Amino acid sequence: MGLSELAGRDKAQVTRIVGELEALGLITRERSTADRRATRLNLTNRGELLFRQILDKRGNLASAMLNALDPNERAALHSMLVKMRSGLAEVGHR
Repeated sequence: MGLSELAGRDKAQVTRIVGELEALGLITRERSTADRRATRLNLTNRGELLFRQILDKRGNLASAMLNALDPNERAALHSMLVKMRSGLAEVGHR
């Protein structure tokens, strides 16, 4: 599965985005040694740092949202999310 399919974008959009990330110094491109048609994308140190910052922010936001719920509300939300995930798995989306 290619990056454009995973991202739900067409190849031109992905190529433009990858170019922008590379210009910002967040990723590097490397030709695959296994398949010359494929390109590997690697995070630079700067890209890794930004990625970790984003993960930390996401975790803090999730905690803030869940802390606003009481235990019963959290349990109900969990139950609904499990059902939703099962529904996606049945149609082949993970």
